[in-house]
Amino acid sequence: LFPRAAGWARRDQFGALVAREARYWWRDARRRANLITIAVVGIFVPVLVNLGGAGFTTNTGQGFGQGHAEPSAGLVSLSMLFVGVVAAVTLANQFGFDGSAYAAHIVAGVRGQQELRARMTAFSIYVVPMLAVVSIVIAVVLDRPGWIGLTAGGLFASYGAGLAVNSFVSVLGAYALPETSNPFALNSGAGVAKSFLTMLAMLATAVAAVPMVVAAALLGDVWHWLA
Repeated sequence: LFPRAAGWARRDQFGALVAREARYWWRDARRRANLITIAVVGIFVPVLVNLGGAGFTTNTGQGFGQGHAEPSAGLVSLSMLFVGVVAAVTLANQFGFDGSAYAAHIVAGVRGQQELRARMTAFSIYVVPMLAVVSIVIAVVLDRPGWIGLTAGGLFASYGAGLAVNSFVSVLGAYALPETSNPFALNSGAGVAKSFLTMLAMLATAVAAVPMVVAAALLGDVWHWLA
């Protein structure tokens, strides 16, 4: 019953939970839609932010002209922070996917800490490789291969901060999802409250990871090694 992606996991309760979640992230249409969103956002948003606006530069005596702007370490780090935040916020309501089936975990006496670690591990089996590809692709597209450490460091720092924040949000603010495989289905009512929970998780993650952006803007080449 252990899928190939989780074949390395121990054959115990933790491993069983990882295997279960890994299988569900691949088979459940609602979960798979979130993985696709992460992959799309992870590539296109940083590319658009860093390459989409060759900026406006001032030409002496000629007003404003279209110019080519050098990539900014601070802006690149900010785009990496955004991708990490979006990737991690998928777990803001991770127990909602289970619905009433979660009762089986309660009956089995699964410890909360082990539950959260297993869920984050299974989710990361799919997300971490995507984030690694994003960090390399963005550095290559910007023609800054020496920035792979910068992009990967900022990206994984914001993703890690997001896992920590969303672990609390998913426990304290869990809500039921519709009993359907439609990834776009939503329950009626309390929509604003649910949106606020997601926004709160994203904001808290951004605050926790923003020192990475500040360091990238102020420390220069030193940060390329520390990131």
